[in-house]
Amino acid sequence: MKKGGAAKGELVLAIFELGNCYRNGWGVKKDPVAARQYFETAANLGDTDAMNEVAWCYLEGFGGKKDKVRHYWTPDRSSGRALNL
Repeated sequence: MKKGGAAKGELVLAIFELGNCYRNGWGVKKDPVAARQYFETAANLGDTDAMNEVAWCYLEGFGGKKDKVRHYWTPDRSSGRALNL
């Protein structure tokens, strides 16, 4: 079994979903900065949906300033983390 296994996957999904809650105001006040931070955390832990969301945040300037260079996130297969190119 991989280190972390199913529990790690569920934790990463929960972090991603927290980002969605703050993005959409589901149960909490909308907070674009918090949403972007949660998406970045989940992306760095290997969640590909979070990688897409954080790329969108950088592209559109959601939760921070626009950055057209950092919006390209790709998974680093060796470490399970996201690389921003």
